[in-house]
Amino acid sequence: MKRFVLPTSYLKNPLFQNLLDKAAEEYGFDNGNIILLPCDESSFCRLIAMLARSSSFNSTRINPS
Repeated sequence: MKRFVLPTSYLKNPLFQNLLDKAAEEYGFDNGNIILLPCDESSFCRLIAMLARSSSFNSTRINPS
């Protein structure tokens, strides 16, 4: 197992929410402070990279007022 620390803003993303829903169905959340995810590490890293790019894009985008 590997530990990841993520920004809480990722929790709002529908893809991440879907992954958490699957984790709850498969493993539940009664594992202490651990959330087990039903995916391999490389898939999770790709999701995190995509969320980071999306977050970076949204924070630098200029919205006309």
